[in-house]
Amino acid sequence: MESPRKAAADVGGYHEATTPYDPLAKKEEDIVGGEDDSAIKASDFLAITQGLEYPQVTVKSLVVGTIIGSFLSVLGMYYGLKVGVVPSLNVLAGVGGFMLTNWLLKIKLFHGYFSVQENVVIQTCAVACYSLASQGGFASGVLALTQNVYEDVGEKKGNNASDVVDVTWTKAFGWCISIALFGFFISFPLRRKMIIESRLLFPSGTATAVMIQTLHSSKDAVEYQWNILFKSGIVSYCWSIFVYCFEGLGSFPIFGLEPAKYGWTCDWAPGTFAIAVMLPFRVMSSIFVGCVISFAIMTPYLAAYKGNGDWFTSTKVDGLKAYYTFTAVAVICVDALYSIVKVVIMLYKAWRDSRNAPSAAIDDKDDVKSVDVQRQAFLDKLFDATHVPATIWVSGLVLFAAVSVVVISLIFPSVEWWKVLVCCLLIPVFAIGIIQGVGMTDWNISSAVGKLIIFI
Repeated sequence: MESPRKAAADVGGYHEATTPYDPLAKKEEDIVGGEDDSAIKASDFLAITQGLEYPQVTVKSLVVGTIIGSFLSVLGMYYGLKVGVVPSLNVLAGVGGFMLTNWLLKIKLFHGYFSVQENVVIQTCAVACYSLASQGGFASGVLALTQNVYEDVGEKKGNNASDVVDVTWTKAFGWCISIALFGFFISFPLRRKMIIESRLLFPSGTATAVMIQTLHSSKDAVEYQWNILFKSGIVSYCWSIFVYCFEGLGSFPIFGLEPAKYGWTCDWAPGTFAIAVMLPFRVMSSIFVGCVISFAIMTPYLAAYKGNGDWFTSTKVDGLKAYYTFTAVAVICVDALYSIVKVVIMLYKAWRDSRNAPSAAIDDKDDVKSVDVQRQAFLDKLFDATHVPATIWVSGLVLFAAVSVVVISLIFPSVEWWKVLVCCLLIPVFAIGIIQGVGMTDWNISSAVGKLIIFI
């Protein structure tokens, strides 16, 4: 297998001998009295490029990525069903993959060098697994079509027995294939445009990359992560056993029995506490305000009117529950539309500024800037070395669009084939704006776009 370093050297007449790889490694060792900015950049570059002569996609990386991905899929489904919010588990995938791989190497189950690139493959594989599980609708849309949900809601307008779909293992596999691989081929024509030409930052991805790089370059960071993971895991496990052993503690009336009638109970689940730690404060504060409005204001107010009129007798979607459901849906849809408009405006301003901005001149006398340019050129060559011909990704798009149309029409008989085809045609259009928005603002509006496509 040709190494990425050699492949990079073959792109565009690039010669490896002209890169600052080896000289900077020596320069870093010669620095005394603390690292300056150039030394830090040299260390970062060394961590990224070290191990390029080894294969990236290995049995070791795929096995560990599948194990971590399966674990994260369970977490994503659990939080999606219990809380309705799936936190970003990218960092957990990177740290978990690093620690599990080192442990497997320690017990001699796997052998060989463990590079940064392998860790990235593990993290990517794990994130792809849990993203498919959490975003595939198994905790939302697909779940709403099951027999249990139909029986719970009852025979009502919009909830018909003909719409019930029992998703078997075979149907679930076909559904995952139809929605996963189509988007995979969309990424190929956008890779160079977004990363090399536009230089989009992708803040969350960059943070994850820095974390993986730190784990491979700092022994102290690894020991610290192991220590925190071990202590937190022991405390969480012991607390979960304690809550399980005492019946009623999982629905403790923290504010008294009267507020408990309106849902003010605490389950003391450590996993829910962990979500609050991982999510940004602005997100958790919004969730808290919504909780107060729903269960401290709306629930007691509507309970006082229960029984006054036919449509107040039920606590389900056709009755009192409608106030919560459709109020939330309206707010979500308006916020989704606002998010899309805001991102479009930001992208337009960025495009306009990039056209009007003068090109930056490179000072050849500045050795540091020259070295930075050489480093970036080397990394760009590595990126271009994995170029995929247009015939391959276009064929993949056409093939899996056809697979999506056929499979989804068979799994959901009430969905007409042309509607699936229209969605396949709309997805690449929306994907460009979504990827640009994530790269510039770290704001993923894919769920917002999905909600609006329902109305389209």
